[in-house]
Amino acid sequence: MNRRNTLLTLISGFLLISGCSDSPRGETKTGTPSSTPTAALSDLDPEALLPQEGDGWRHVNSKNYTWTHLGADDGIKGYYEKDGALRAEVIIMKVSDDGAGSTAEREARTLYCQAGWQVVVVRGPFAVAASTGTPRKSFTPEAPPTMDQTAISESEDAVVTLLSNSPRLSREMIADQRLRDSDC
Repeated sequence: MNRRNTLLTLISGFLLISGCSDSPRGETKTGTPSSTPTAALSDLDPEALLPQEGDGWRHVNSKNYTWTHLGADDGIKGYYEKDGALRAEVIIMKVSDDGAGSTAEREARTLYCQAGWQVVVVRGPFAVAASTGTPRKSFTPEAPPTMDQTAISESEDAVVTLLSNSPRLSREMIADQRLRDSDC
């Protein structure tokens, strides 16, 4: 019995020291998202693209979410606040090319052109969108995700700054690769 308790204590201590964590679907996370800048994009979880805190932005929480009805395999929502007044949401969809037209590019175009997200970028298999709001629309399986508030037009630069806090996105990359009205 004493050997069993010692073994259980050692295993528990190892897990605590190694920093293992498991986040079941739907669990809310708080704190700063972690980064792994050396992994290949296709091997990453959507969380690896979430912006870090900085430039006045504070990470409020995150929630795993998968938009399977829009073709995504995995996803996450991140909620941020700047200076206690400006709020933004970031969504990251991981989409595999299923051969039937479901790609990150298509999902990104849906988020920008149909749902009205302020800044949308494609990064490998990921569609990344951020906004202080979107036009109010009802969410249905046929419609892309929208926010419940209207975007603040003068906040677009702040949203770009937020996204550039991601370990996988830079301000230059966002400027070069973001969707524009001509993409719709």
